[in-house]
Amino acid sequence: MGDYSKVSTNSKERCDETVAGNDPYPAESEAPDENSLKTHEGSRWNRCLCRCLFPDAPASEYKKTLKELCRLSWPLMLYLTTSMLYSMTSIIFTGHLGKAEIVAASLGQSVIHVFWRAPMFGFESGADTLFTQTFGSTNKKRVGIILQRFLVMSMLLAVCCWGILLNTEGLLLLFGQDAHIAKLSGVYGMIYIAATPADFVVTLLIKYLQSQGIVRPILIVTIIMGGLNILLHFITVSALQFGLPGAVAAQVITFYLGAFMMSGYIYKWGIYKLTWPGWSWECLQEWGTIVKLSVGGMGITTIEWWCFEAGFFIAGLYGITEVGAHAILFNIVSITYGLSSGVGIGASILIGNSLGAKNPTKARITTCLAIIITAILSVIYIAFYLPLKDVLGYIFTKDTDVVQLAASIVPIIAIAEVFDSVNAALFGILRGCGYQYVGAAVVFIGQGAGLALGVALMFTYDKGLKGLWFGTMAALTLESLMLVVFIQCFINWDKEVIKAQKRAAVLPDSIDGHKCEGEMPLESMGNTVNEEAVKLPTTRDEDERNSIKGEEFKVCQNDRHSDGESNSQDDSEGKQSGFHQLEHENTQDAADNAEREEEETRPKCSSDDEKQNEARPAEEEPEKGVLTLGRLSFAQLILRRGLALLLCVSFLLASTYVTVYVVPAVRPTFSESMHATANYTSEYITESFNNGTYIVGSLGTSALPVDLTEL
Repeated sequence: MGDYSKVSTNSKERCDETVAGNDPYPAESEAPDENSLKTHEGSRWNRCLCRCLFPDAPASEYKKTLKELCRLSWPLMLYLTTSMLYSMTSIIFTGHLGKAEIVAASLGQSVIHVFWRAPMFGFESGADTLFTQTFGSTNKKRVGIILQRFLVMSMLLAVCCWGILLNTEGLLLLFGQDAHIAKLSGVYGMIYIAATPADFVVTLLIKYLQSQGIVRPILIVTIIMGGLNILLHFITVSALQFGLPGAVAAQVITFYLGAFMMSGYIYKWGIYKLTWPGWSWECLQEWGTIVKLSVGGMGITTIEWWCFEAGFFIAGLYGITEVGAHAILFNIVSITYGLSSGVGIGASILIGNSLGAKNPTKARITTCLAIIITAILSVIYIAFYLPLKDVLGYIFTKDTDVVQLAASIVPIIAIAEVFDSVNAALFGILRGCGYQYVGAAVVFIGQGAGLALGVALMFTYDKGLKGLWFGTMAALTLESLMLVVFIQCFINWDKEVIKAQKRAAVLPDSIDGHKCEGEMPLESMGNTVNEEAVKLPTTRDEDERNSIKGEEFKVCQNDRHSDGESNSQDDSEGKQSGFHQLEHENTQDAADNAEREEEETRPKCSSDDEKQNEARPAEEEPEKGVLTLGRLSFAQLILRRGLALLLCVSFLLASTYVTVYVVPAVRPTFSESMHATANYTSEYITESFNNGTYIVGSLGTSALPVDLTEL
């Protein structure tokens, strides 16, 4: 674990000193000429830039961190890519059933992704921060408590989302979809409700293992789940002929099997022993921290996914060809983004662990390496896209018009991938530090501006689908610039260490007398994790001791006043040099020994709290590993948690009421263009079924080449 006294000064402060003229490398000439002054000024700015981007650390530290990042990233890349096949498998097998079934499955998957998986993934992004930072600290038992809190809160989120999944049919009818297709999609969404508990349990257990640097078993379990998913689809759809409900049931069973496999692995190998304190009512405490982090994460995922889905709706206003080309490009981008996201997740793990372990230098090194790696990956993507732009479309379809339109937009996609790939690392850095709300604001600004620009270019300037994707490229570029500026200029890594200790409930020098398990005592930090981090704490002095616990400590402070005087004398003598400093050392040592002997014979003065702490049994000491900040009383717990449950159930009932009574009255007022757009997407999927050469998920769900005659 790191020592606070060894933490390097913030890079921005060093840069300010350099720019101000306090250059540690002054020019050799006493009176330099104008050219040398310009050269020297440029060199100072170069050194300033290097210090800001790359922390002062030996090359061995960079090499070690790079190995750790690569070890974490490559299994996560494969895991993310493999997990994309789950929904594709369902669409492949439903494509064998008929035209209406494939359209219903595609639309049902879209509703599930937008109104369940996007909010769920965003909400549980708070675990990326809390799991990693807490596991990196000395308070590892608290990880289990945080896991329990996420399980309870995710269940409440699922109840809210059930209100939309139960009413998938009414939602699609509201957007002008065919009644028969909407009914089939409604069945799809209702059955999938059974999978939501297992879905978020699998996701949380994956994050639980990731925070401890355990990633290869995640990849293995994901691959097994993919194989079981295909097998179950074959049994339920092809063998037993359960139709569309059978396809959804296969997904439900797959998620529950995945949850059991994850839990079994954790139990079998004893991974839980270090972090699991047992089931506890503590899981009902301290929800505010999770909400603050997770709501921002929900903003990131939902805004991004909704904007991409809106692209399909907008493309449908142009025609079938645009929908097909947009689907191809969307799936290409999704695959490459999944690869880059593996690096982003690996970075968030290392950064969170490093901040929890009081090692801000390693967190900064991880930040630099993650950005560099994703930038290199983007170059590889470009080298892959551009030479194959004319044939990439044939992977998904044999329609020449669709392929040519997609090929004309691939150069724009290649440029966008540079920023999209780097964004994956930047968002991972934000999750590691706990700045999800910043990411949500950046995505809202970037995607809003990009979508507006794309629509304007598409319709006002008649640029078609190229204009829409140019707007997407502009959005990703703007997001990258804002994130880089924020990370470089507004994140103080030393302060992030303190915030991580607060989130981990490491309460140093608290009122009850317990100390943090660190090399250096810290100042009192209060009982809230929502406070802004302060500068690095220093060793305790007389003023800090006076502020610990009211008037009861004043008598003790008077007795210790002589100690404070000797300490100040030590500081003044430390400034002397040479013979005088050596002369004072022996006399000061003798004085210190005398004071220590006097302190031992002096009666101890303690407050009531200190007396209680002295009488506390030694076996209760480990309990501080699951300390809760800002504890609520039993009455407050009943009131607040009961209110949360009531709100979730109320939303479920209200959404059902709107679907049953409001939607039928509102639907006739919708314009014909809305209905035409829905027909474009459905017609395109139906046409792909007739051709028997490709399947494209409506509203961006999936795309996969398949010959339906072979199924």
